[in-house]
Amino acid sequence: MLEIIIIAILLFFIGFQLRANQKQSRAKLLQQRNDARINIGLHLLDTGALHSARDKFFDHELYKLDENFADIEELTIRERRALEQELYFELVYFQNLHYQRENGLIEAEQSLSLNYMRCLMHAPHRRFWKDNLRLGGHFPDGFIRHVDGVVKLYDQVENVMDQDQDAAFESVVQSIFNIPAPPSWLD
Repeated sequence: MLEIIIIAILLFFIGFQLRANQKQSRAKLLQQRNDARINIGLHLLDTGALHSARDKFFDHELYKLDENFADIEELTIRERRALEQELYFELVYFQNLHYQRENGLIEAEQSLSLNYMRCLMHAPHRRFWKDNLRLGGHFPDGFIRHVDGVVKLYDQVENVMDQDQDAAFESVVQSIFNIPAPPSWLD
């Protein structure tokens, strides 16, 4: 009888280890696939158009416009496409981070940037998410819900900034996102 109990415990332990290894393998495969997608896309990204778009974007304060990239007349088609692609690749990165966090493969501290996704802080980026990427079927439902929550928080930040022109952006982000310190671009 004792031998049967020991064998049952051993089989349970082996099954537990197999499931853990399978989860790790899936996460690693997804990471490799996402990294490959990002690397191929970044290799094809028109960096000249991206830099030009960023210059226009910030010099003319286009980032404040609640418009889709296609509606911003100051940007050329190549510049719009470069901004759209950059945002898409950042979201693919965050999708993988979200998957790893949700499946317990990384700790919450290792994925703090997922909490506030700085790539969505500008109005046209959020509009492109709402009007295009969210509906494209490229992202899983759990990740879409997470991004929608982040987008709503940034919309609240923008409302506060519109009402109080003297408010400091980082302090408003801290209060709305309920984070203890300004988010770092490097997280």
